[in-house]
Parts: sequence; structure tokens; C-alpha cells
Amino acid sequence: MLMDLHVHTSGFSPDSRMTLEACLERARLIGLDGVCLTEHDVIAGYEDVGAIAARFGLVVLVGVEVLTLDGDILCFGLDRVPDGMIGARELTAALAARGGATVAAHPYRDNRRGVEDLLFELPDLTAIEGYNGNTSPGDNLRAVSAARALGLPVTGSSDAHSVERVGAYATMFGGRIAGVEDLAAALRGGDYRPVRRSGDSFVDA
Repeated sequence: MLMDLHVHTSGFSPDSRMTLEACLERARLIGLDGVCLTEHDVIAGYEDVGAIAARFGLVVLVGVEVLTLDGDILCFGLDRVPDGMIGARELTAALAARGGATVAAHPYRDNRRGVEDLLFELPDLTAIEGYNGNTSPGDNLRAVSAARALGLPVTGSSDAHSVERVGAYATMFGGRIAGVEDLAAALRGGDYRPVRRSGDSFVDA
């Protein structure tokens, strides 16, 4: 199952230039099976997400990108965003304790929003976003190298804020994912690999 795990829409992320509908139309067009909405520091209130997903024939899940004191962490299985700023260690430990999953988003991007080498001090981190569509190839390769050193799995995501970036990178899962619990379990299980869009298809990243 092919999913883009990191997208932002204009309804809940002020820096995004695409609507949810435009995002999903693009995802359907390029052959994704699903997307995860990871708005900035808000668990998006898409009460009708199931109906919207059905309209486009996609799986649409809701996660969140939390800016911690140390950098951005993608969270899957979080009920609410913590009040005030929280450290990456505390957040990843909390998600692990409740059966969720955490992914270090663009850890080496040069914008002070990645956790950088703190990766090596986060024992409860589930995975590392090694391929991010808004991050330079060199910074992505640093993330992949860190993941290999730590023995952690690597995801691919677009981090799209505009329609044309949807699916620039994605993650291919070995099994079917129908809900956030499935996604968290799959991320913890490790049966997936990052892919990139090349022409009209997806190839290994």
C-alpha cells in the first residue's frame, strides 16, 4: 500500500497553498493509495474525512506534526497536541507507551526544525523520515545514514504544501492500512520502504 505520510492543507496549516480536495485529487491521479494529514501542531478537525476519502477512493488518515523543543516530530495515534512546548524525548516516550508511532521529520533540514543528532538519544523513536520532498538531497542522505546507524526504518514523504509536490516521496507498506492504529502498528513493524515518484511511476528512493 502506497502512502504519503506527511502533507499539509490550507484549511489547518497557514503555510500551505492547497485545499484538501486538491491534495486528494492529485494523490488519486498519481496512484497513491492514501495520504496522512499532518498539519502543524493541530489535529485537524476533518469530521467528514471518511466521506471525503470515499469520494476519492483513498485512505485518508489524520496525524500531526508537532514542533517540540528539539524539532519536528510526526505523530500517529495522538489524541491531542500537548499544551505548551514539549521535548522530543518526552513526546516519543508518550506515544510509545500508548501504542502510537513517531517519525523524526526532516531531521537535518537547515531551518532549525529538525532534531538533528538528537536522533541518537531518542530510544522510543519509531522511524526516521529519510526522504522528504522539501529537503535537500544532502540533508536527506544524512537522515538515511543516521537511520542505518541506529537500525531504524526509513520513511519517504512529500511534506507537500502545494499540489505539485504531493507524492514526491512516499512510503510503500507491505500490508493494508485502514486506520491510524493500523498505520502506527505498521510503522512499528518495519515492513515498508521509501519510494520516489519518477515519471508516471514510483521507484525505490
